[in-house]
Amino acid sequence: MSTNTNKRPNSRAIIAIGLALCSIGLPLTGVGMEMLHHGSPHAIREAWAHTHVLLGLIFIVLFVWHVSLNWRSMLKHLGVSK
Repeated sequence: MSTNTNKRPNSRAIIAIGLALCSIGLPLTGVGMEMLHHGSPHAIREAWAHTHVLLGLIFIVLFVWHVSLNWRSMLKHLGVSK
């Protein structure tokens, strides 16, 4: 069996993995921020908040990329014809 080592990564797989990681990371950082709300050093709370915002922005970008890649198949699935 031959393997092709020059094969580009599948963009849909990259999106799926990225969305899954962000879907796990966003609630974790949200809970982390809530737990560190009072009595923690300011720098630690800020780090959790910045991580949460960054994961949210990455999630939005990946979501838009996902929708743009799958637009035709979503329309076909919904029964909408052009």
